[in-house]
Amino acid sequence: MTETKIDNQAQLGEFHHQYEVEINAPREKVWETMTGDVGEWWNHTFSEKPARLYIEPKAGGYFGEDFDSHGNGCIHAVVTFVKKPEKLVYRGWMGMQGPVNGVISVVLEENNGVTIMKLSHQCTGKVDEVVANGYGEGWKELNIRLKELVETGKITS
Repeated sequence: MTETKIDNQAQLGEFHHQYEVEINAPREKVWETMTGDVGEWWNHTFSEKPARLYIEPKAGGYFGEDFDSHGNGCIHAVVTFVKKPEKLVYRGWMGMQGPVNGVISVVLEENNGVTIMKLSHQCTGKVDEVVANGYGEGWKELNIRLKELVETGKITS
């Protein structure tokens, strides 16, 4: 028989990162780039060279990573709300270890051919300041990469 130990000392934490990014392109182009070949701009992965990173922009769709062509991979989050090309919401662990619940919301607003991308990542669970800061820096980098790809067709950072 095995004994299960309960950690009554587990510390729960939370974070909320919010960003507004101005992208010089219509929101349809931002949407297509954001949900198209995700591996072009998303560089935070489990496998060193994933076979595919994808977002299925439909309710119940996955934000996933295929490690290879043999069925190995993971689901980072599940899409819970879609209104193309205005809003995408997904919920999941996004690579964090331990029990967590995260919600990422992306809203695209366009004015005269310029898109304002409003991104929010809220998370509760077994997270600490180091994790929160790491995800904050990660989102900053991803926002820059997506903006560069949409505006120039390539990533230089």
